[in-house]
Amino acid sequence: MMKQKNNNNAVMEAANRAASFAVGCGGNSSSICAPNIQGTRLNRFAAQWYATDNELMMAEIDFMAQKYPNAEVSFLRDGRMAWTNTADIKIGPDCHKYTFVLIYDSNHPANTGYGGSVKCYLASPTIDELALRARQIGRGTVPHVRRDSYGNPFLCTNRSSDVSDGRREVSSAVTFMSWSIKWAYYFEGGLVDDVIWRSFSGH
Repeated sequence: MMKQKNNNNAVMEAANRAASFAVGCGGNSSSICAPNIQGTRLNRFAAQWYATDNELMMAEIDFMAQKYPNAEVSFLRDGRMAWTNTADIKIGPDCHKYTFVLIYDSNHPANTGYGGSVKCYLASPTIDELALRARQIGRGTVPHVRRDSYGNPFLCTNRSSDVSDGRREVSSAVTFMSWSIKWAYYFEGGLVDDVIWRSFSGH
């Protein structure tokens, strides 16, 4: 019983410091849109994967703390769990700061949607900002970007075959974070190297 109590406290503590990025759908192009869910906070949490698998939730939190200690956990207003993490993408003398937001689908772990049940969105720079940089040097569209059911662009960082959906093991948000950082390195590298861009675009 004590372990269960600690897990619930962890959920509530994380919810109380939810990132402002993940609460709204305002005019800022970096906002992630969420449906307007009615009811209590408890009802919003009840439909989520971590409500029935606190052990997995705590494992996700522990693993992220080990690999990306600056990542912050939060909850969207519809109850979905999210991580925000900033990474420096260094290409030669240039350093580009990326802020990633990873959002779990309600049915995590699953492999029913494209690329698995954790989606990575860019808070900064935005996809539109990256697209402008690419167009300015004649690179065309940003490769490997898809849109969720609300129309938000997210990074396509992996194949469905790369994702473990829980039958033997689970692909954690740490894995998706690593793939997202790799995506950013390929994008930035591709802006300065034609070979990298062709490889990035062709996968």
